[in-house]
This record gives sequence, C-alpha cells and structure tokens, in this order.
Amino acid sequence: MFFLASNCFITNGIRRSLLIDLQRFKQYFLSSELGELLSKRVIPEKDIPEKYKPIIETLVGEDILLQLSQEEIDLFPQIDDIFDVPSFINDAIIDVSDSVPNFSKIFNELKPLLCRHVEIRFFKSIDISVVLHILEEVKDSVIEVIDIYMPYNSFYERHEEYLRILDTNMRLRMIYIHSCPIDLKIESILVLRDSRFCACIFIMDSMKKIIMRKLYMN
Repeated sequence: MFFLASNCFITNGIRRSLLIDLQRFKQYFLSSELGELLSKRVIPEKDIPEKYKPIIETLVGEDILLQLSQEEIDLFPQIDDIFDVPSFINDAIIDVSDSVPNFSKIFNELKPLLCRHVEIRFFKSIDISVVLHILEEVKDSVIEVIDIYMPYNSFYERHEEYLRILDTNMRLRMIYIHSCPIDLKIESILVLRDSRFCACIFIMDSMKKIIMRKLYMN
C-alpha cells in the first residue's frame, strides 16, 4: 500500500495537478488522473494503472510515496493546513505598464493591512533609480519580501549594479527578467538553459538568484 507523505500536498487543476513537497521545497507536475489518485493519500497498489508505475517508482525513490502497512500509516497523521497570521492580506501584486506609480502612497496603504510580501511587475523599461526608490521606501516597513519583474533590456544595461543591489538588500528576494533574447551574454554569471526558461541565472556564492525567462503577461 502506498501512502502520500504528510509533508506533501496536491493541487488539482483543470488540465494537470501540482504535487508540492514542503519539506524539500520541490514541485512535480502530474496528470490530472494521477493527481486525483494521489489525492486519496492512501493508494492500494492494485488501483495504480500500469502506465503510472514508473512515476510511482520515482516518487517512492524521492520519499514522496511511502510503502507502508495500515498500522504504519496510522503513525503519520495529516499535517493541519489551517494556520493564523496577523496580516489582513499576505501578498500584494503591483502591475506597472506605463507611468511609475506613487510607491510611497501604495506602501502606506499596505501598512495597516500588515502585508508582508509584495510583487512588482514592470512591463516596460525602468531605470535602476526606481528600484532603489522602492527599496528605500520599504526599509522601515512591515514588508519583508519584494520580488521584481522587469524587461531584459532594463536589467542587462546595468546588471552588475542589480547584482550588488540583490546582495546588499535582504528584502529584495528575487528579480525575474522577461522578454529575453535567445542569446544571453552576461559575464561572470552562470547561465543554465532548459526547456522551461530562456535561461536561469544564478549569482555565484549567494542564496539569492535572478531568474531570466520568457514571460507572456497580459
């Protein structure tokens, strides 16, 4: 009998399912059929279609699925997914398509809501001074994490300065670069390519990272 580990959760979408391993911070995309099956958490081996057995073996090797007896399953209670936070809202997304808004006003409005995470998405080119202004505005705020999306050309022109900003500002967790060209040439940065992204760029010797990918945001 297979048991979905207590630290793993499944979200079933319209076309596919997402399995999240909270302990190892890993994600796996599954077919909707397999996602529905694993959502039962306890799966008899006879209920697994033959076509999914290789995937099941992989999940067992990752300790996501455990082969247990019914007595052993009782030793793994389900994690309670209900928790309380002091915030009225946890996250805010700010889309900037034309003129730069008054970030000071926006952050002041978010302050009484105790918003902890802000994602700012720039659809057009911006100057680095805008990013510096944002970081200055949140310096003494309750906002703990900021993620920024910006066009590739904005980043590339002053990428060395952006790397320094990432290293010296703890609130700035990540910069996402969109509208990337096929050929990326940035010295002293490790570039990894795969089918999902135009490229992933990781800052060496740092916990922070810049992810470069093609984004199609409406």
